[in-house]
Amino acid sequence: MRFIGFLILCLAFACLGCDSDDVEHGSVSIDLSPDGKTVAFSSADGDLFLFELKSKLATQLTNTDEIESVPAFSPDGSLLIYSAAKTSSANGNIFLLDLTTMKTMQLTKQTEQSDFLPRFSPDSKTIVFARAYRNRAYSMGGTIWDDWDVCQMDVDGTNIERITSEKYYQMYRLIPKNDGSIVYSAGMNATIYSLQQDQTIQRVVPQNANSDDADVHAWGSDIMISPDESQMVFTSDRSQPFWYDICLSADGETVNGLVGQKSRYNRYPDFSPDGKRIVFMAGTKFGDGNRPIFSLWEVSTNGKSRKLASDQLFTNPNGYRTENAE
Repeated sequence: MRFIGFLILCLAFACLGCDSDDVEHGSVSIDLSPDGKTVAFSSADGDLFLFELKSKLATQLTNTDEIESVPAFSPDGSLLIYSAAKTSSANGNIFLLDLTTMKTMQLTKQTEQSDFLPRFSPDSKTIVFARAYRNRAYSMGGTIWDDWDVCQMDVDGTNIERITSEKYYQMYRLIPKNDGSIVYSAGMNATIYSLQQDQTIQRVVPQNANSDDADVHAWGSDIMISPDESQMVFTSDRSQPFWYDICLSADGETVNGLVGQKSRYNRYPDFSPDGKRIVFMAGTKFGDGNRPIFSLWEVSTNGKSRKLASDQLFTNPNGYRTENAE
């Protein structure tokens, strides 16, 4: 169970495992808008917000009883897709929110499977997402979603297709590319793969020469491709066990850590439009059960970092909005 410690701490909703009353930021996730001016995020209580990086103002988008997470912008920034579930152990479905009309459409209506991590294709014609096909008993109690694979559908929720049959233990962010391939991370050790148009699967971003799966718990989680597709960023503890650095690779071979010892748990890195900065969540504080509490940061590709917002942005977005209003 090499990666399970990271899953318990950082992916409480992504795993959709055991119910827990004291999960703080387990469902928090972010996505940077295509123009680089706004961050969409899911708050600690499971609602969606927009955060303007310049004004430091948060705007609430949803107010429901469901746990909403993993928001992702459309390429033109006018739509937001996300996953929602009634509880942390219930199955998730995918929803679309029109940011102009504020109308919501449910795209999947699964009861036996769980849908997660949706993302638009570059041409906005399709949506790729992860689907779990099994809900099984978990060794630490409760249940956990398992047998994950890559799926695809049209933007209106029709023509759903399962395009891998790997039955992964877990999946992480999926990124469709302009050539029709899909880069994603999956498995016990968060290995990065590329799914080609001919359905072949290739492993990308190699292991360290002196390390193997026994030494590394996440080779590459939460991947993101730069807008020009020349760089890849992800989180990994390949340099030090259980220290999940923001890692950058520009050639598919060399991997550079950008954050190092400043933060032990980092999540959801995302490129600025020019590819020179990376916005991410940094777990610099810890709550009950040693679970990370995230704040919002950015780091340049040369390693210079700064905080953009405190952890209160995710814990109490409405209060944060009031505090930062002019």
